Amino acid sequence: MSLQRAAPVVEDEFNVWYNVAYIPPYRAVPDCLGARRYVAIDSQPKYLTLCKFENAHVSESEPRAMARDANPWSNRIAHICGTMSAHRAC
Repeated sequence: MSLQRAAPVVEDEFNVWYNVAYIPPYRAVPDCLGARRYVAIDSQPKYLTLCKFENAHVSESEPRAMARDANPWSNRIAHICGTMSAHRAC
């Protein structure tokens, strides 16, 4: 599970990054069975992502770290938007 927030000034960029640079490589990680994103209508944090893993260690795996760190855009977005995460097997 991952909770995300984005300042209104960067929210459009955040959503493009999320859909183009974040989710596709993450879903390609072995044992990641899927991911679904939810948007809050009237609360914060605005975004919630739930991932389904084959086991509890997928989010801590080397392939996951490589997918996360492969795109410099991800570091920029994480820095300006902030992410609160709690990863666990579903």
